[in-house]
Amino acid sequence: MQTYARTLARGATILLVMSVVTAGLGYLFRLLLARTLSVAEVGLFFAVFGFINMVYSIKSFGIGPALIRLVTEYRSARNFEGIKQVLLSFFIIQFVIFLIGTVLILALRRILVDSYFKDPMASSLLLILVAASFFFVIITTFRVFFTAYQKFTYYSTIELFQALFVLIICAVLLPFFASPSIPAWAYLASFALVAVWCFILMLRIFPYFSVRASITWHLLRQLIVEGVPVTLTILLTSLLGYIDVALLTYFRPLEEVALYSIALPTAQLLRYLPKALSSTLLPVSAEMHLRDPQRLGSRLATLYKYLFVVLVPFSVLLGVFADTIIVVLFGSDYAGAAPAISILAGGAVFSNALLVTQNVILGVGQSKAYFRVSFAGVLFAIAANLALIPRFGILGASVATTATTLIMFLLSMRIIRRVAGPEFLMPYFLKISLIAAGIVFSLLWLRHYLQFAPVIELIVLSAMALVLYAALVLVFRILSLKELLRMLRVVA
Repeated sequence: MQTYARTLARGATILLVMSVVTAGLGYLFRLLLARTLSVAEVGLFFAVFGFINMVYSIKSFGIGPALIRLVTEYRSARNFEGIKQVLLSFFIIQFVIFLIGTVLILALRRILVDSYFKDPMASSLLLILVAASFFFVIITTFRVFFTAYQKFTYYSTIELFQALFVLIICAVLLPFFASPSIPAWAYLASFALVAVWCFILMLRIFPYFSVRASITWHLLRQLIVEGVPVTLTILLTSLLGYIDVALLTYFRPLEEVALYSIALPTAQLLRYLPKALSSTLLPVSAEMHLRDPQRLGSRLATLYKYLFVVLVPFSVLLGVFADTIIVVLFGSDYAGAAPAISILAGGAVFSNALLVTQNVILGVGQSKAYFRVSFAGVLFAIAANLALIPRFGILGASVATTATTLIMFLLSMRIIRRVAGPEFLMPYFLKISLIAAGIVFSLLWLRHYLQFAPVIELIVLSAMALVLYAALVLVFRILSLKELLRMLRVVA
């Protein structure tokens, strides 16, 4: 048990560090595109890229968990033929789904280019990114294999090298060939290189790839049947993640797609603390739910209180200073993304809390209940985006995304209260909300009357706001001085 916990903690730490570095590289990639391509070209690339991701989102058919279980069993029994058989079966299922998606894209390519993307350059982008997706099928197979073998370092290098290769290729070529096809070619080259890298890593830990293995219909059927429930959840998650961009692409100019593709990742910069917690919450909550449900509820209440105390001030600063941040990072051409960031920053608090909540729900065995939450979220997101995007553009998309997140969080908390019974936290939420509102109005008033340079204003007022926030958290007894000092030591 202790060895398992140590492995879990080590793996979570490795994945967290690598994910932060990878996210940084990804953000640099967006900065590079914004500085070298026109706003419309950036919007076109992300519109096509998001569409490809949505089409191929179910390529693994939710088989990953079943494959990990089988590989682990075969590894314990030293059944290397069985491991290869499972891997080949997984690849075949992915490849068939990839072929179906590719046929649909190629058959509808002209309609997509003329009526959906409304730009002839989308045709070549579709072809390049379809080719890149083939190599991603191979990479996905290796990712699941490394997870089953608990090779978290190998697993974490995949996305890191993908992001690094894409950034390097674009940094070299974009100054000379400023075209949205360059990042598409960069993804194709990156995926091909990483696929080769993964094969080399696999041979280091599994030098039995030459053993003969046959594919059986029984195994294929077993994997498919086990993967169907997970596939439905993946499909809903994909729709939630893409519906806003998809409708923006159809109803609004590509420039707005570019602005939203910058605004959303910027508002999600606060996700790494919840991601770190989520890495360990699923198994820990499962064990605590079995042994002591009341203790789980108490711990969750404390966790949510701390989470909101940490996230709220940074969301406030991001929302208030969105105009300064976006212009400094991306230039004045992207200033139109600032209002969307301000809206999304408020929703980011609930988005991050939802990330933690969903892992707790899955950990206590309520996967069907969370599927219903996801389904309700998708229906609301579609309705809200259809109602708001045609008239209000990225502002409508931001409001719809924020409202969807809030609704899903509230529905998820109902499940948590039913199965774990956390303490009543509404007084803390109300106090934190009042403090946040007061700081927002104070910052807006100071920005109106003070005449500082934008960056100096950002630094000075942010420091003042954080000090004031910490003082008010103590005055309103949301945290004790001991708790606050403990949190500051953890952050430091």
